[in-house]
Amino acid sequence: MTRETFEYLCHLVRLNLQKQHTRFRSPVSVEEELVLHCGDWQQVTAIEVVDCNLALESQQRRLFVASLDQFDESYGIRQIMGAINGCHIEIDAPPDNHEDYFNQKQHYSVNLQAIVDSNLKFIHASVGYPGSIHDARVLRLSGLYELAENEQILSGPTCNINGTEIRPLLAGDSAYPLTNWLVKPYPDRGHLTPEQRKFNVKFSALRSVVERAFGMLKARWRIALKKVEQKTSTLKKTVIAAYVLHNICIERGDLYDTDNNDSDDSSDDDNDGRIGIETGNDTREALKDYVRDNL
Repeated sequence: MTRETFEYLCHLVRLNLQKQHTRFRSPVSVEEELVLHCGDWQQVTAIEVVDCNLALESQQRRLFVASLDQFDESYGIRQIMGAINGCHIEIDAPPDNHEDYFNQKQHYSVNLQAIVDSNLKFIHASVGYPGSIHDARVLRLSGLYELAENEQILSGPTCNINGTEIRPLLAGDSAYPLTNWLVKPYPDRGHLTPEQRKFNVKFSALRSVVERAFGMLKARWRIALKKVEQKTSTLKKTVIAAYVLHNICIERGDLYDTDNNDSDDSSDDDNDGRIGIETGNDTREALKDYVRDNL
């Protein structure tokens, strides 16, 4: 991060980290302590950078609404609120149920499911599910599926597109179910129409924001790139702190983009982990026709 962002971060945490002078010794400065902790992210849970839950709730309220216009302006597809995907964070074999954490990449991991806006900021994330679990299953376990199905989230504002009333949408890959609040590309089995192929190309460019965000997160905070030698019970706090800091850096214009797209789940297909009956065909058709007519 830039010096300016680092100084801003010191300002945020100064009250929590500043230690008192005693007659025996002078305390380590906030700047020194923050550098030490940032150099060893295994210790990140000891840093009260921010109250992560409050920070995320605040960001979600602001970012959910803004994302709709941002995706439309940047990618020309309406009603997209965020791109969703998962990645793996490598860990040592847990002492209990370790086989559940052994993933298709042949190592132990936990899943990080995230929703990212068009500016590469995390607007929702769930972390800690065993690495062997399919993305669609993580979606259900995270609670997002039930909330969206019951219209407790992603219920409005709606928009009429080519005669179809469209809710705010998440953009996912083929691993996810097709619903009236989550859209994925048309499956390519060699028989796509020109309009479907065009939609898939535009949609793929939009979805890439989440993979870019994962790549940036892992490149900037290296703990997410290497094996995390930490209990799974405390790993969640570490990852939350990392993506809150990621958001702070982006909000301050401190970009660190990479060519490392990292979703880890590109081999998931339509059949594995499918949840229920897919109900979003009309929604995808309306978006496909909008892309055909306007892009």
